[in-house]
Amino acid sequence: MSNFDTAFWYTAENEGFDQETDDPLDKGGLTKWGISKNAHPNVDIPNLTEDGAKAIYKAEYWDKCRCDEFSDTELAIKVFDCAVNMGCGMSIKLLQCAINDYEDTVTVTVDGKVGPKTIAAANACDPDGLLLFYRDRMIQRYRELAQKDGQSRFLRGWTSRANRMP
Repeated sequence: MSNFDTAFWYTAENEGFDQETDDPLDKGGLTKWGISKNAHPNVDIPNLTEDGAKAIYKAEYWDKCRCDEFSDTELAIKVFDCAVNMGCGMSIKLLQCAINDYEDTVTVTVDGKVGPKTIAAANACDPDGLLLFYRDRMIQRYRELAQKDGQSRFLRGWTSRANRMP
């Protein structure tokens, strides 16, 4: 199984697999396989198949975040999962912040763009340590969203997601 396939199933489980939801408090709106109508207005969500979800995940999250270039599989999966949940730019910003928090000798620009410096810095870090800092940054962001956007009912699930290891 490829790293992408492992990441897909990890994230699909976090997202409830093919369960269709339309929670009025969820800003994503109608969602299936973790693909929301608000983020993907041209996708026929009710008829979205596993293969369709995989194609979207691969092109819009895995490839866009350059997850194949991370040397640690668990980090790649976590960056991908965060991107699906918060967007690619936020996932990479949180990674860049985690790198800067973890590694005193290397500083990367926090711009949400994954480039060679971010990839190299992430790959130079101890993966277990970097993952710890990355999960902390995810939880911090989830807390901000819960307070700012009135989505506190999702905080427990979001925190569990951040702490769940691939």
